Parts: sequence; C-alpha cells; structure tokens
Amino acid sequence: MPDRPGAGLFRTARLVNNWTVAWEWVTPVATSTTVVLVGAVNGFVTWRTGKKGREHADETAKAQRVEQRLESAYHELLLMSERVSLWSQLVYPLFDDQTGPAPELPEMHEQVHVETFVNAYGTEQVKARMKAWRDLVTQMVLVVGEINAIEAGLATVEPGEPNPRRTLVELRVSEGNARRALIHQVGLELGHRKAANEKDTPSG
Repeated sequence: MPDRPGAGLFRTARLVNNWTVAWEWVTPVATSTTVVLVGAVNGFVTWRTGKKGREHADETAKAQRVEQRLESAYHELLLMSERVSLWSQLVYPLFDDQTGPAPELPEMHEQVHVETFVNAYGTEQVKARMKAWRDLVTQMVLVVGEINAIEAGLATVEPGEPNPRRTLVELRVSEGNARRALIHQVGLELGHRKAANEKDTPSG
C-alpha cells in the first residue's frame, strides 16, 4: 500500500527524534562516567599525597625519637662521668687528708645501661672516646684493688716493681684528660643538635 503523502517525512522526523532522545540519554551517562573517572583520579592523587605525607610524618617522628634517646643517653653518660670523676679524685688521694671514704662507682647495671644506649645511638667519635675513658677507669679500679690488698697485708710490692700509688696518680691524670675529651665531644654534638633543631623550628 503506498505511503500516504508526508508519511516518509513523518518517519524521518520520528527517527531523528529517537536519535536525539538517545543522545540525550548517552550524553549525561558519558558525562557522569567522566565525572566518576576524574573523581577517582583526584581521589587517588589525594590518597597518594596523603600517603607520602604520612610516611614523611612517620619518618620525622622516628628521627625525633632516636634524637631524644641519643640526647638522653648522652646526658646519662655525662652524669655517670661526673660520679666517676668524684671517685677518681677521692680514692687514695695524693694528700691523704679526706674526712671520709671515696664515693662508690656507679653500679654495674647503671654502667651497662648507659654504655648500651651510647653504643646504640651515639656517634663513632663519642663511642671511641667513651671506650678510651672507660679503659683508663678499669685500670684505676685494678690498681686500687692492688693497693687495698697491700693495705690489708695480703700483698707486697716487690723490689723493682712500680709503686701502685704512683701508678694511680698517673692514671688519675690520664683519666681526667680522657673524661674531659669525652665531655667536650658530647657537648659539641649536643650543641650542634640543639642549634639544628632551633633552625628547623619555625618561629612565631
């Protein structure tokens, strides 16, 4: 049956209308997909930036904890060195006019605690100076033990052997020099760290 006049035009108009409706539907969907993709990318960038920020914050916090432990170890080392200094100066002094016994050396567990922390966090320079000083203190302890034995009549000084008291005087001088070198190095490092921390801390 032949088309009525204008029927073809009507079908064309309907197809165009359907096609337009279809693209009216596709376009918003495509736009929504683009928004989702852009949002996902922005979300990833934000997460990535946040992750880097968190990692940096964690590293900073870790470095600060190590720094605090190092400073604590150095302060304890300085305190222990002062206690040892008192013992060094007062045990069998050159002029035996002291009114009481020499103070005790720090307990072994205190020495182990300080040395462990310094060896864990200290610089090689401080560890080397601490060892040199500690070795001299150990020699002094051995000589003091020898003097104690002589004083108690348990040992004697054989002819030609060095006098333990003279040896103690010499070791006392060496111990003092080594201790001052250690304190100087620790002071330098603590001072540099303090200056660096003040520089890195924002003012205001």
